[in-house]
Amino acid sequence: MNRKYKEPQVAFSVVGQHIETDGKFGKKMSGSTLAGIFNMSPFNTPFQQACNLMGICKEDLDGKQSIEIGKTLETPIIEYLGERYPEYGLFIPAKVLFGEQEGDHDQWKSDFDDTWFAGRMDGMVFNDEHASIDLKDGYILEIKTTSNYASWADGVPDYYRVQVELYNHFLPTPKDKAYVAVCLVDDDTRKDPSSWEGSDKNVFLFEMPIDDAKVHDMLDKAIEWYKEFVVGGKTPDFDPTNTGDLDMWNHLLNITSDDPQVQADIDRLEELEQELGEKEAALKELQDERELLRNRIKDFMVTNKRNNMGTTSGRFEATITESKRTSIDKKLLEKDGIDPAKYTVTKVIQTFSLKPVKEENQEGE
Repeated sequence: MNRKYKEPQVAFSVVGQHIETDGKFGKKMSGSTLAGIFNMSPFNTPFQQACNLMGICKEDLDGKQSIEIGKTLETPIIEYLGERYPEYGLFIPAKVLFGEQEGDHDQWKSDFDDTWFAGRMDGMVFNDEHASIDLKDGYILEIKTTSNYASWADGVPDYYRVQVELYNHFLPTPKDKAYVAVCLVDDDTRKDPSSWEGSDKNVFLFEMPIDDAKVHDMLDKAIEWYKEFVVGGKTPDFDPTNTGDLDMWNHLLNITSDDPQVQADIDRLEELEQELGEKEAALKELQDERELLRNRIKDFMVTNKRNNMGTTSGRFEATITESKRTSIDKKLLEKDGIDPAKYTVTKVIQTFSLKPVKEENQEGE
């Protein structure tokens, strides 16, 4: 388990294969949580989102490279889009529309006011450059970065669509489309995000159609889910076949362990450290003896021109094999500098090995 988790914000108890709380704490659902709630996300699940929304547990993504690259490139990508697609109108980043946000992204104020949902959009597109920049006139602009463009082969993935649809739903005037841009991140950009330059090879813009009536139904289902689990104070059962669920579940079990259990774990760890130390010492003695014997046998076989010698049991065989390696003598090249082929030298390398003897197949097998 390499994941890091943020500390619980509420008291909780482990019951069967789910977690329970008093149901008094609950964060609003955001665009990035919807896909997890509906179990369509490759990144999280209903169990993980319930733990997040209920204040029980959330994976700590602070400092994760892909997240940081996305934050760094968001504004440059929007600027590039404005230059590349002037025919679409003005591409305006969220910081221009809502002001600069500070602190943890999860704590930013929502771009719209609702009882159940919150969201922070990346920007908007206004197709009339002479019109005032008013939310009712613009289209949602969502920016994504990825190293796997194959997942976008059929257009905007569903787990991102629901996020864009949520933001569009809460515009003063919901639109029948939105814009989603995806940027392919290569190794050079990962090493130095400031070196990134937009082009038709690494930035792609999608015009995403939206049926707001269907979105309304989706949000109603999300509210029903929220009431059942978050308000009800009970997570869905974790999925033991899902690595993310299993890691989070084990983390929650670990932090709810009592002192006697932890003390027993520490004592067992001490036993393992001592046992491993003894075995490693014994193993080193065996490795040293093996190396000594290998050298002695090799010296004897090379000196006496013996190519192979079998063990008494016949299961293993010691062999000497020769291989020729050709190289150029650099000193001679530096001296003459005429024909490198003339200075080619051949070295004979003798390799010792002890390997199992291959048994010949008996007739009739």
